[in-house]
Amino acid sequence: MHQQTLEREDGSKRLLQVPPFFDRVAQRAVAQVISPALDTLMYTGSFGFRRGKSRHLATQMIQKAYREGYRWVL
Repeated sequence: MHQQTLEREDGSKRLLQVPPFFDRVAQRAVAQVISPALDTLMYTGSFGFRRGKSRHLATQMIQKAYREGYRWVL
């Protein structure tokens, strides 16, 4: 890990841990390979951190469910 410091508005410092470039590339490559397989296991209404899903689509899905009589959202 590479360490950097970030100065806050109040003048204090915050230590940041930045992964090396190779680690970020490897993580992205693994994610690109396993994400499609994991997406098939996910519920279609799951929107958290998924490619092609957005808060706008989630809102539309909730509104549709509400019109259909559902009253709880988890």
